Amino acid sequence: MDWHRTRHNASASGSRDSSYFESGHTTEALLEWLKPAKMKDQKVLIIRGLGGRPELGDKLEERGAKVHYLSLYERKKPHYTAQTFFMLPDIHLIWVTSGEGLHHLSEYATKHKPEWKTLPILTPSSRVNQQAKEMGWIHASCADGADDNSLIKATEFHIGK
Repeated sequence: MDWHRTRHNASASGSRDSSYFESGHTTEALLEWLKPAKMKDQKVLIIRGLGGRPELGDKLEERGAKVHYLSLYERKKPHYTAQTFFMLPDIHLIWVTSGEGLHHLSEYATKHKPEWKTLPILTPSSRVNQQAKEMGWIHASCADGADDNSLIKATEFHIGK
C-alpha cells in the first residue's frame, strides 16, 4: 500500500490526520474526530474482542455507514485466589485500561484487597472513570487514553513530576 498517496488522498477528501486526538484515545474521542467525515454508504470493519462495546458501530450506522465486525480475541476473567493478592507487594497507584478490566479488578479488590479502593486509580476515559467512582474507587482520575503516553503523563501528574 502506498501510505503517502493514501494520506494525500485522505487529505484531499477532507479526512483529518489521525495521529493526534485532542481528547484522548477512546471511542468517544474517535467519534468526535469523525464528526466531519462523510460516513453514508462507507463500509467499515471494526476489529474487536468477542462481545466488545457496540457504541462505535452503532453511531457509525446511525450516520449511514455499513458496519461489520470481526472478533479476533476473547476476553476472559482470569482466576486468582486470595493468596495471589496476599503475595503482591504494596502498591501506590493502579492503572486500568478498560471498563471490563475495572469490573474484574473491582470484584477481586472487594473480595481480597478492599484497601485498594482508597488508592489512586488511573482510568482511560471519563466513562470508565465514572464507572470506577460508582464501584467505590475513591481516588479515580481520568488519564484521557489507555495508550502508554496518556498513562505516563497522568502518572507524572499524579506523582508531581
